Amino acid sequence: MEKQFNRFVSANSLFDKNSRLLATVSGGVDSVVLVALLKKAGFNFSIAHCNFQLRGDDADADAVFVRSLAENYEVPFFTIKFDTEAHAKKQKISLQMAARELRYTWFEEVRMEKGLESILTAHHADDNIETFFLNLVRGTGIRGLTGMEARQGKVLRPLLYAKKEEIITYAKQENLMYREDQSNSSVKYERNFIRHNIITQFKELNPSFGNTMVETMENLRVAEGAYGDYLDTLKSGLLEGDESIKIEIEKLRALPHPDRLLFELISPLGFTASAAKDIVKALGGASGKQFLSNSHRLVKDRDYLLIDPIDQVGYVEPITIAAGTANITQPISLSFQLKSSQGLVIPRVDDIACLDNSKLKYPLRLRNWAHGDFMYPLGMNGRKKLSDIFIDKKIPLNEKENIFVLESDGAIAWVVGYKIDDRFKITDDTRDVCVIEQC
Repeated sequence: MEKQFNRFVSANSLFDKNSRLLATVSGGVDSVVLVALLKKAGFNFSIAHCNFQLRGDDADADAVFVRSLAENYEVPFFTIKFDTEAHAKKQKISLQMAARELRYTWFEEVRMEKGLESILTAHHADDNIETFFLNLVRGTGIRGLTGMEARQGKVLRPLLYAKKEEIITYAKQENLMYREDQSNSSVKYERNFIRHNIITQFKELNPSFGNTMVETMENLRVAEGAYGDYLDTLKSGLLEGDESIKIEIEKLRALPHPDRLLFELISPLGFTASAAKDIVKALGGASGKQFLSNSHRLVKDRDYLLIDPIDQVGYVEPITIAAGTANITQPISLSFQLKSSQGLVIPRVDDIACLDNSKLKYPLRLRNWAHGDFMYPLGMNGRKKLSDIFIDKKIPLNEKENIFVLESDGAIAWVVGYKIDDRFKITDDTRDVCVIEQC
């Protein structure tokens, strides 16, 4: 067991003798064996224990036991009590989910506060098999069937190679004392139900089921890696942009199983598999249909799917700009300079507007454009709706929402970054020019 442990740690480059580790210990046989192996191998570790106050005196006794374990090993000990039921009710989640959220948040706080490198858990091979079935029941892709990884960010699982029976055998050989959690025998919890009712049935069919499952999950991990490489290649050819993302519709429609591949691309942004199917169904429809996740909005435009963070979408309060203002930074960055028209060369770029200052009435007003807005585009006698101008320029829907107009006494003088109004242009009679630049 000890050789396997050291070999697994080394093969997966988890940690070494110079690492400062936080071992999470419940008091059960798995975590007790973990710290025993860490101690024998001479690793530098501290112990952290959570009391979720769900099992009355037994939970308190667990905390006392783990504290004693830390004292015997002469390692630092950290503990905390959680009102898990209150957290579950507040967040409207299960007790198991509440306990998970609470412990991992606290583990990370301890790790950072104490300057430790990694958090160690005692998950083992049997846990991984149970995770496979949990994900299978709930619905998952290939990734969900590969189980837990030995390294997941700052969380390391150095016992992932070991079967439960091997852990128990080692504890008996080393005369290790540990606590029994009676709730582990209750099948009202999903994981326990799978452990006692499902996996035992498979073992009757195949006594080597544990080994078979480990091999199967490794095969799936290899397949998932190849699939991931394909998705990375797909992303580089299909996704455009960083925070604001564009996906060319025709390229997406040309792919096999576009709904499945779209899900893989947008699931990190919180979109579900059913949402991906609905989006693909809408590809041939009219522009403007929207789909929301908790963090992002996807809009079906003419040629692209446009995805933006929700916090970057929406209305902002108009602001006023007094005469003599040099610059503003919110909601967008603009600089203002007053220059003489004599010898002024007007730059032919969209992000700089040169306006006749005598025609401007201060304070100016900066606001989002709105449907119904119109202007007199430079060089035109008649007026034109901004919405028609945007259609002519083929401006995507997500860009339209971030367009601002600069008003003078209720008249649009500049559609920022696009066009100035003919009524405010420089003429031969202009003396002072207001030069506005989008920074």
